[in-house]
Amino acid sequence: MELPIFLGLNIWASAFFTALNNGVISAFIAFLCTFVFQVLYMLVLPLILGVYGIFGAVIVAEILSFLAVLYFLAAQRTRYGYA
Repeated sequence: MELPIFLGLNIWASAFFTALNNGVISAFIAFLCTFVFQVLYMLVLPLILGVYGIFGAVIVAEILSFLAVLYFLAAQRTRYGYA
């Protein structure tokens, strides 16, 4: 799995919603990715995987925030009229 692809899409989506003047969604995506998911999985995954769970927390956080990005892109498609 290529982690930089997920990193780039999450950053792009945050910038995309900023450009559409929707700072709430942009901030929510950034907050989910950099704080909520990473802290949550840095606490949970080491209990399951040991010390390797700390490294996996970033990957899981990026994948989950990518899923949130897909949701927001689909939900806002009709509002902004993009394909």
